[in-house]
Amino acid sequence: MADKSIFDLTLQSTFGVNDRLVVGNYANNDAEAILGQTLISLLTTALDGHGGIQSIAKTSSSGTNPVVDTYTITYADASTSTFTITNGLKGDTGAQPYVYLRWAHECTGTPPVPSSWSSTTSEPDDWIGIGTGTSSSPPTNVNSYKWYKYKGETGATGIAAAITTQTVRYQASTSGTTVPSGTWSSTIPSVAQGSYLWTRTVLNFNDGTTVTSYSVGRMGIDGSGAVSTVNNVGVDSGTTNITLTGGDIALNSTNPANVAVVTDANGKFAPANISATELNMLSGASGNIQNQITANLMYMRSVTVATSGWTAGTLTSASGTAYTYYYEVSVTNMTANDFVDISNMGSASSYEGNYAVESLSGKFRIWVASEPTASTTWYVYYKVGMTATT
Repeated sequence: MADKSIFDLTLQSTFGVNDRLVVGNYANNDAEAILGQTLISLLTTALDGHGGIQSIAKTSSSGTNPVVDTYTITYADASTSTFTITNGLKGDTGAQPYVYLRWAHECTGTPPVPSSWSSTTSEPDDWIGIGTGTSSSPPTNVNSYKWYKYKGETGATGIAAAITTQTVRYQASTSGTTVPSGTWSSTIPSVAQGSYLWTRTVLNFNDGTTVTSYSVGRMGIDGSGAVSTVNNVGVDSGTTNITLTGGDIALNSTNPANVAVVTDANGKFAPANISATELNMLSGASGNIQNQITANLMYMRSVTVATSGWTAGTLTSASGTAYTYYYEVSVTNMTANDFVDISNMGSASSYEGNYAVESLSGKFRIWVASEPTASTTWYVYYKVGMTATT
């Protein structure tokens, strides 16, 4: 109440004989309390002979702290009297309250306090200290805070999740997007053309949880139309099928009507977009087909060279470019006349236009003008038995 003026108090319409009311004392310029009974007696004495009270109204105020209010009583006979009420003194403004939070890693004792801490630590830790005060600066005394365990103890390691049971069921449906609501079967049912086979997998885990997943596939629809012949072989009697044997699809000397062909040395034929030389090779007229293919293979390999893999040497190209370091790669059956070149620079792209390759007996060499300072990768292609060209 010390911080409130009389105007801040709740207005009352009545008062009892034992209630205390605040009045001003002119003698010592102070506020005093008066019992309700005393005020009633004074008012009764004042009213005697005046025929009752017509009104009571505040007629003036004076002062600031305290404020003194003057009230005028008007009686039924038109006479008046006054009395004053002095408001209580307004109290001083209270100090600004503050709450301080600090953290510590460990506390001991009763009550607990940190064994080590920093008064400036504000990052969360295992223990929290809470303090209050009126200063904007947090206290630096550890005992100015009450300490509480903020972080719980590490829990026990949980049981690793594991599948306890797995159940797979099947059901046919005409929809490929809506899970069917019928009965699921443990065996794969017959599915009509264009319909869908749904597979439901239910996994039960050791913690009591269940995971259900679905997969769906569509049954194909037979194509329309009919086939009359294949390689001049007609439809089997009484069916829509055509049965072929190896003799029906092997090369032969009979030329189907209206087919442009080329004939090999043995009288066998193939479509005209294959040359006679190619047909001879494939059909065996020029020897074993494996030998033919092997003799014409082009080889590709990647070569990675560390900085220590280069050997000093000298090679001068036809244009006069000098190369001073080489790296050798062994190749079975390679001769000095075989074809070899670089197809892709890889990580050696910095040597673009500044390298050379050389085929030798049983090997080839990659030449560079200066010794590389880092590992490089070269993509080399070569053909044993193919004369190198420039």
